[in-house]
Parts: sequence; structure tokens; C-alpha cells
Amino acid sequence: EQYDYMCHLKRSLDAKGPCVLEMPSGTGKTVSLLSLITSYQLVHPEVGKLVYCSRTVSEIEKVMQELKGIVSYREKFWGPPADGRGCDSSLSTSSPPLDERNDSDKIEGDMKSR
Repeated sequence: EQYDYMCHLKRSLDAKGPCVLEMPSGTGKTVSLLSLITSYQLVHPEVGKLVYCSRTVSEIEKVMQELKGIVSYREKFWGPPADGRGCDSSLSTSSPPLDERNDSDKIEGDMKSR
């Protein structure tokens, strides 16, 4: 199921078009999405940034944890390092890099002070 999901997503990226995919909870949507898109960005740097939107800060924190794992794995086996940042709708989109993240309260304070 993840493989099919990633194939559909890659076709959308290649076509430079929108993509809507649905899968049940717990099927690996987030890690599939982040793995494919960040890998695609390495091969096609012209595609630009990935903007991942979610309704709650806790959901974004989970996504950032997934991204941190992907980045760590990639750096260990393939390099080069990637950069990921997160924020909620009340904050600036300029947040600390992944390796500086460890506490959402600290991050929120850091971003509000910028």
C-alpha cells in the first residue's frame, strides 16, 4: 500500500500537479510522504520547499519527529544533510533547524523572539 501511495505521489510530482491521496490511520502515510518528497528534492532541487500543513501543533511535532528520523538515516547512509523547520499558524515560518529542536515551548519562544 505504501509503495502504491509513493508511486502516485511521484507521478504527481513529475507532472507538477496536485495530488490527493487517502489511506487509513497507521499505514505510514507521513513517513512515505516525507521520504519520497525529500528524496525527490535531492534529485530535483528546482522543485523547492515542501510545506506540510496540519491542524494541531502536536501533529506537526509528530511529523517533525518522523522527518528527524528520515534525515538522520539519510545522513548516516547517503548524506547530504537536509533542513527541516516547523511552526504553527500563529508563528513566523522561520524556525530553528531540526538539530536545535528539543522542546516545543522553547521553540515557540525562540520563534516569537525573532
